[in-house]
Amino acid sequence: MTISFFLQNNLFYVHSEQYSKIYEVAEMRKMADSIALFLKDVALNANFSHYKRIVYSSGATSFTTARIIYSLLKGLRIAFPALTFLGISHFLTYLTIFNKKSPSGIIAIPTMRGDYFICEYNQSLLSSAKILSIDTLKRSTQIVFFIENSDFNNLNLAKLQFQLLNTPALTRNLNFINNDLKIDYGFTPEYRNQKTCGF
Repeated sequence: MTISFFLQNNLFYVHSEQYSKIYEVAEMRKMADSIALFLKDVALNANFSHYKRIVYSSGATSFTTARIIYSLLKGLRIAFPALTFLGISHFLTYLTIFNKKSPSGIIAIPTMRGDYFICEYNQSLLSSAKILSIDTLKRSTQIVFFIENSDFNNLNLAKLQFQLLNTPALTRNLNFINNDLKIDYGFTPEYRNQKTCGF
């Protein structure tokens, strides 16, 4: 069985064949509290050993959220060494939403440092990710979809990740998935080395 989870700022989404829930906390830095609730609700009470694979959100996201994701993954790997991990980019998950609204555009995820992780897409194909300021995005001639948590309060993003498995969108964007325990921001090496990334 597979369990999928998606973390983005102050929301933590969980989905599996038998379980689906959204945890919400008041502040992003309290995200770890929702991780504890997840472990209590699912991992400890639902015989977590039955799960074979973890599908998780691998970024792009804020540095604090990325550290929390990685800590959770490391803990699960230690506790359940037989688990395999599949990381799916936030951009790929959000693409399933915005591609229905427009066949091409820009997905913009806040870095929480005043600018945005952005990724262009066209006909379900994502391009390389980078960081841009809000002023640059406002001057764009393309449609820009800004990610705000309030837009997804009634939508389980982990479920969308789960539904991406074995779909054409996933196979067309293999550079936006990881077959291991790794937080990948989807950046080319030059972006990973930029000081503005903050990683």
